[in-house]
Amino acid sequence: MVKLSGIGRVFRLFVGFLLFFSFASLYSGQRSGYPSEEFIQRRQALMAKVGEGMIMLFGEALPPPGHHFRQDNDFYYLTGVEDRGAALILTPKTGESFLFLPRQTPREGMMEGANMLKD
Repeated sequence: MVKLSGIGRVFRLFVGFLLFFSFASLYSGQRSGYPSEEFIQRRQALMAKVGEGMIMLFGEALPPPGHHFRQDNDFYYLTGVEDRGAALILTPKTGESFLFLPRQTPREGMMEGANMLKD
């Protein structure tokens, strides 16, 4: 067994922290922000392909048991919204988008963080 000097121990500790926080940030499921124009373009592209009718998308309502909540990939791709229980309606004929979010109780806001409806 090799004895580490003081600098070797500090370096080893530093590398351990670096690896831990790198993997922890990947595992947390947080996504980087995109400009709102990106999501608008994505919705417009989808509506252009559909042409008529109405498109309804529902975000995730609950996380899988034992996991942290992470929004559905398709819903996030079109909205950028990570709030639970969200719904999106697209009307290709008019080019309008409508986002619906449930009101949170004070406890939900405290435990999960406030959603977009928070004043």
